[in-house]
Amino acid sequence: MAYFEKVRIELDRATLGYSSINFALALVYMSIASFLIYYYTDILKFSTEVVTVILLLARFFDGAVDPFIGYYMDSRSPKAGKYKGYIYYWAIPSSVLFVVLFLPPPVSGQLTALWCFFIYIVWSFCFSMMEVANLPLLAVICGAEKRKLLNTLKIASSIAAAMISAYLTFKLVNLLGRGSEKMGFFLTTLIFAVIVLITSMLGAKNVTEKYLTSENTLSFKETMYAIFKNKQLMFLYCMLIFEQMSASVKLQSTVYYFKYYIGRMDVLPVFFLVGVLSSFLAQPIIYWTSKRFRLSCLMVGGYLCAAFSMLIIWFSGRNLIPIFAGNLLYGMASAFPSNLVFVYASELSDKLSEDERGSFGGVVNSLLHVSSKIGYALAGSSVAFILYLTSYVPDVEQSPTSIMGIRIGSVALTHVILLLSGLFAYLSFRSAPQKEAAPNETSSKLPRVSTDEAKVYGSDRSYIKPN
Repeated sequence: MAYFEKVRIELDRATLGYSSINFALALVYMSIASFLIYYYTDILKFSTEVVTVILLLARFFDGAVDPFIGYYMDSRSPKAGKYKGYIYYWAIPSSVLFVVLFLPPPVSGQLTALWCFFIYIVWSFCFSMMEVANLPLLAVICGAEKRKLLNTLKIASSIAAAMISAYLTFKLVNLLGRGSEKMGFFLTTLIFAVIVLITSMLGAKNVTEKYLTSENTLSFKETMYAIFKNKQLMFLYCMLIFEQMSASVKLQSTVYYFKYYIGRMDVLPVFFLVGVLSSFLAQPIIYWTSKRFRLSCLMVGGYLCAAFSMLIIWFSGRNLIPIFAGNLLYGMASAFPSNLVFVYASELSDKLSEDERGSFGGVVNSLLHVSSKIGYALAGSSVAFILYLTSYVPDVEQSPTSIMGIRIGSVALTHVILLLSGLFAYLSFRSAPQKEAAPNETSSKLPRVSTDEAKVYGSDRSYIKPN
């Protein structure tokens, strides 16, 4: 009872505000990631080549601009808050453009694709302003002792938003559209946008940036050099590339796996739900264990257990019971590194800010986004290449070679990539210049102060500005 009482006390307005921000971001991201391609191909009737070009070019722009956004935020301390102000104000254009993405284009012919590309680019920039600002918040709204709780609630709220998007979107489209998917998507995204706008703005308003660092006075080139010479961060980014790649490979290949190898498309939604629910239910376990064990053990162990789950699925053949059991283990095991990577990144950004006497949270965390996008792009190309090599032909009975390619792409490749993720996680912790801090200790010596205790030390890099 004492444990749950402690958790209840820690659920203050700032904690709930941070969770609501991440709920809003996840609701938008999952809705677009899951349904925008369908909207382009089946409603606007774009060819797959046009859709591929739109999404790849927009993703390239999105990844390229993130570090500059992070550097801009680190170099300034606006009155609205070093990071939370960007979430509060950029929620408005981001929510509006989220609706416009699913509006019928006001042009016709070849201009339709250009219009959709333009709107997607502008939305990506607005949403990146919110995403990049959100990640460093974990380090400035609480001390190290509370980060694990906030991060657990963040992941839990994000998973809840993903389940809402996956389960309700098409139900609302059919209900509100009354036979018109075009109208249904517009009204559905309008409802989601209102929810996103309210939760993100209220969340940002209730978040208090208690722990501040000085503004980053280094140039962009000097900032990137300081990050890229940090071995722990470089291994962490490599780890995240392979983690995102493994998750995306598994997600993109599962449909082929059940359709052509298992031959049971009817159980596919349940298979997805088992993985998501197991990740959601694992969050309290992650919080409890993170306060008692080292991050390195939990993250590396999570990857190894997730890789083992792929072996269970591989040797299960077409037996659904062990396949679902393997997916259950995968959801729980992979949730550990996916959750704790943000706590670890916050600790590393603290240490870098201490060493360089400036603020690095925005840039360090923006590169987490870049790593995820690289992993996602590599996943799609890898799956497509394997299908090409094994002579996959859609919507026909597959040859034994194609079936083996589908199994390799869905299970074996995911297993190998998970092992690489675990290796880079181990190397990141191994390359630490000093022994890893105990779970309840602060790994950074950065002299961060609360806004009530903020002092001005002078005009050099040690200047700490109260919010």
